[in-house]
Amino acid sequence: VEQQSRVLRAALESRWGIHIPTDHPVIPWLVEYAAVLLNRFQVARDGKTPYERNKGKVAKVLGVEFGEQVWWRRKPVGGALAKFTCLWSEGIYLGLTARSNELIIGDSKGVWRTRSIQRRPMSERWSSSSALAFTGVPWRLSDSDELADGERMDTGVLPDAVVARHPEDEAD
Repeated sequence: VEQQSRVLRAALESRWGIHIPTDHPVIPWLVEYAAVLLNRFQVARDGKTPYERNKGKVAKVLGVEFGEQVWWRRKPVGGALAKFTCLWSEGIYLGLTARSNELIIGDSKGVWRTRSIQRRPMSERWSSSSALAFTGVPWRLSDSDELADGERMDTGVLPDAVVARHPEDEAD
């Protein structure tokens, strides 16, 4: 899981174009997603994944990359006219729940579960502003979370040294 987490972090840093500090709120989600990937897709000696052995079928691949900006569909909130409002919002793909296969999406208001997402055009999928907008962690999904079990992690404003690309990239 450690190795898979390092790979995911390096890929996300490359896509966002910034260095992600270890106390960033996206790190706990990244570690959880690394475990899900290994449980779903790592092929063992018998040619099966743990998911295949447990469920008796092959896991489906969604194809969305961790940290990618997506459009996600929220539930209607309000009365009968709530369906009339736009139900699609912007968010960051953070993985999926292992039991229900619901997708986990984060935005500036918190972390949400949904079943419906739409990918954005290639030019809009990655942005370093995504890193600044996201604050939810597994133990505190939003500020109004009744089941919160710890402190909120705040991205705040990343220092210039963090927002800049890696020193290896700048040397080129």
